[in-house]
Amino acid sequence: DEYRLGFVEFDDQGQLRDRGQMNAVLDEYQKLAAFEDVLLITFVHGWHHSAQPEDGNIASFRKMLAQVSITEGIGSKQQNSTKRKVVGVYIGWRGDSITLPVVNHLTFWDRKNTAHEVGQLGVTEVLLKLEEIINVKVAIGEENPPPKTSRLVVIGHSFGGAVVFSSLQKVLADRFVDSRRNKTYRDDAK
Repeated sequence: DEYRLGFVEFDDQGQLRDRGQMNAVLDEYQKLAAFEDVLLITFVHGWHHSAQPEDGNIASFRKMLAQVSITEGIGSKQQNSTKRKVVGVYIGWRGDSITLPVVNHLTFWDRKNTAHEVGQLGVTEVLLKLEEIINVKVAIGEENPPPKTSRLVVIGHSFGGAVVFSSLQKVLADRFVDSRRNKTYRDDAK
């Protein structure tokens, strides 16, 4: 009841390891967000990490989700509002190409390039679909939809930050350009 956590994994070429895995996570969260407000937190790990069950980043992310859920419960009581469901997505990629302890530090540039490639090729789709989940209540078609309190938070640690930057840089630049005045089309740079 504290939180939900799903995993989406990519290979070194930025391709989904299993599209069914992604679809299962997104479908589950889409159904939840259609009826309840959610706080959707996405974490992209960095160098020397992965989506292996024993990875320290997964343990830390689980602790953070639990803490956010507790904080969300306290805040909702103080504001006399409904507690948002806390849901997480852990985006995994191969942060290590060599597992030998000393030699793997020589992979810095290789893993940096891989992080950018993973971001440019695959992660953008997932992040945009997560944004759609946040907006699903607005899109249901109610004439006067309730105020949107669902939020998407994206965190990139180390080379995970490079993955996030590479995946969103063009989207954010496009939205910024579209938000300028005196254009025929105008939208917010969300």
